[in-house]
Amino acid sequence: MLDKTDVAEYRKTILPYCEVVQTDLEGSLKLFISQASSSEITRILGTSEFFHRVKSPESILRKCVRDEVNAVHDIPTGIEDLIGLRVVVLNKRDARLLFENLQGRQTEWFCDTEAPPKFVQYTVDSSNRYSMRTGYQAFHITFIHTRKFPGYEVNTHWPVEIQVTSRLWDFWSNYSRKYFYRGAVDDNDPTGPYNLAISKILDTGEDLMVAMTDALLKPAMNEPTEHTEAIKPEADQLPVTDASVKNWLYAHLTELIGPRANMPNQIFISKVTYELNKHGVNLSQLEIAMKDQRLRTIYQATLTNNGVEFLPPYQQILFFILLSQGSTIDDAVARVNEELQLLGIRLRVH
Repeated sequence: MLDKTDVAEYRKTILPYCEVVQTDLEGSLKLFISQASSSEITRILGTSEFFHRVKSPESILRKCVRDEVNAVHDIPTGIEDLIGLRVVVLNKRDARLLFENLQGRQTEWFCDTEAPPKFVQYTVDSSNRYSMRTGYQAFHITFIHTRKFPGYEVNTHWPVEIQVTSRLWDFWSNYSRKYFYRGAVDDNDPTGPYNLAISKILDTGEDLMVAMTDALLKPAMNEPTEHTEAIKPEADQLPVTDASVKNWLYAHLTELIGPRANMPNQIFISKVTYELNKHGVNLSQLEIAMKDQRLRTIYQATLTNNGVEFLPPYQQILFFILLSQGSTIDDAVARVNEELQLLGIRLRVH
């Protein structure tokens, strides 16, 4: 029988490798989602948050006891969520769309697995038994990632759980876990009816928010199809849409971004859209900021100090948005550096 010392020692041994695996998997998952041939999925990616964690020793031991895992070497196959990735999207409709998109692409999965991923809907709508007892809602994807590290033969199987959840669902999950979670939930749990009732109320709130979004914003968000002529949106219109950003870039790419700049792909257009709406900046204000001589001097000095000729369109636009909204140069550079990581570029302020 495993005890706390066994599990703690096991986790300590594998922790450095888990941290590498979870970071790599999160980056690969983001890239995989970005390659979906769907503007809706691209939009969802641009408004999502990603988190990861390695299961604590207490949680591992609790699951070992519950699932009768009695030996350390059985943990990699007995505990299905040793590594956890969580994708928090705007609402439950986006969560379902992303989940179904990933489910439809499981034959081209983003990492090596021992067997095909397993997809489970933990939702009240699907009458999932666990959700109906606890009020917990999320879409789950579990699989065993296979990966070897040179000179390390203790574990080559990495159990991974991806949760796709909405912001309200995530809030309720964290709140109920903090105040009500008892380590095991059964049909006699006195908190069950309250958890489920609150979950249904939050679910109704989600439905209303989705309906309101459709009613107020969807006409402005519709992009022209290849069979219709694009209507040029007003530059001072909020919320900004992907279509208006794309039109604006076609008109200003060479003048404001640079003669060698390429038109960004859809994911970066969506990221520009997200940042503009997040900061309440319309396209007219962006154009003014990018023509502002003081801001351009700061931008050029930052490039010169780092030996960089120019930044890609999204990162450059983000830099000007932040400066125009009163961010310090240090803060603006720090935020832009987060978006430059995959390109291997890191700016210094001085």
